[in-house]
Amino acid sequence: MADLTSQNEYIYRINSVIDFIDEHLEERINLEKLAEVACFSQFHFHRLFCSIINETPLDYLNRVRLTKAANMLIASYDKSITQIALSVGFTSSAVFSRSFKKYFGLSPKDYKLNNSKNCKQESKTGKNSFNFNHYFDNTNFSNYLNGVKMNVTIKTMPEFNLAYVANYEGYFVDKINRAWTKLCKWGESNDLINKDTAFLGISFDNPDVTQLEKCRYYACITIPTDLTLPKGIGQLTLPAGKHAVLHFEGKDEDLQKYYKWLYTEWLPNSGYLPNDAPCYEIYFSTPEQNDKKVFILDICMPIKPLI
Repeated sequence: MADLTSQNEYIYRINSVIDFIDEHLEERINLEKLAEVACFSQFHFHRLFCSIINETPLDYLNRVRLTKAANMLIASYDKSITQIALSVGFTSSAVFSRSFKKYFGLSPKDYKLNNSKNCKQESKTGKNSFNFNHYFDNTNFSNYLNGVKMNVTIKTMPEFNLAYVANYEGYFVDKINRAWTKLCKWGESNDLINKDTAFLGISFDNPDVTQLEKCRYYACITIPTDLTLPKGIGQLTLPAGKHAVLHFEGKDEDLQKYYKWLYTEWLPNSGYLPNDAPCYEIYFSTPEQNDKKVFILDICMPIKPLI
């Protein structure tokens, strides 16, 4: 039991560092600050972070900055290269361009031209089903993908207070299922899972940009705002706001096609830009829970007006 307690404590501290980086990416961050967030000495923090994340803290920070910048180059039509560089924490466009070319093999300008808004994300297994009646419908858009009618609805989504278990080992079914198993066992044992519980999956990284084995996924359930969480279970809040919502019913391997369509076909013609928050999926049913043997979910993309 002592080993499990220690492991949960370490995971809790590393989760805190990962969340801190995501929330302060535009700021100057050094090893000393990250070790302070983790409440470890720099030496012990460095070793612990490397053992869990499989890269050094500063390598991780640099990679997250560059991959976020790459995604912004593809999808942010209203920002210059300099604005993108500063928004992810680089001190100048020159420093950013050198780092970007070293990592991706292309200059930011060439990368933007070559990719032409070709974004894609993957989602993995969610759990259970629930009732969810807090959508506010605004506008509907329709189109087709391989003969299937695509319906995007602009909705004001509520704020979500979430408990999560993080997977930092890529978009692989066994890794993601392990996170869901841990979260659901904890939620069920604490009477937190019922008909009103929302099950969300957050895929933070684009596997077209980030190495698949380094992509981050959070398995999440909604929880009361005043709940105290144990070590090993993280907490985050997704802000309320306007989202483009695309309904999906199909096999897991087809979901990435919907993400690609949403980013490359719908978004450029929508009059909207992606907002600075992660996309997420709300799971209604998994293949084990319905006669169709498919995933039933909504893809929710935070958006803001183009102008």
